[in-house]
Amino acid sequence: MKQKELSFMLKCVVIGVALCLLLVCALMIPVKAESFVQDGLMDKGFRIPWMISVWIAAVPCVLILIQCWGVTVDIGRDRSFSRDNAARLKRIAYLALGIVAYFFPCNLVLFLLSLVPDRVLAWAGLFCCAGLAFAVCAAALSHLVIKAAELQEENELTV
Repeated sequence: MKQKELSFMLKCVVIGVALCLLLVCALMIPVKAESFVQDGLMDKGFRIPWMISVWIAAVPCVLILIQCWGVTVDIGRDRSFSRDNAARLKRIAYLALGIVAYFFPCNLVLFLLSLVPDRVLAWAGLFCCAGLAFAVCAAALSHLVIKAAELQEENELTV
């Protein structure tokens, strides 16, 4: 697969994930919050604050997508192994850790105050496990990309 094709496919994935994030934040979270109220699992007055807490967690997701877009652009320019991409991947790892550091404790406190049902805490736990795995993968990729960039720079100097 050529760099341009890979870049195009990755851009499609980033756009698809962005659309899914928009769908979740705009439709699924309000519908789920309303169903929690209807089922008596959440107080009606807490519906909006809970939705806002979830939307706050979506902000770093958008920032991650922006960093991913930068990586795809560099891949299209045949600059896959660059210090810029390594820095982007490192930022992605920190943003993912930030989401986990905010989201799980926030939902744990809300659960302990009996403001959200237990299934919200369970989903938050699964979401945070995935976020930790994503952060570790991004950090590992950052390390590998910086090593590859160093090797590439070394080879360019010897030619």
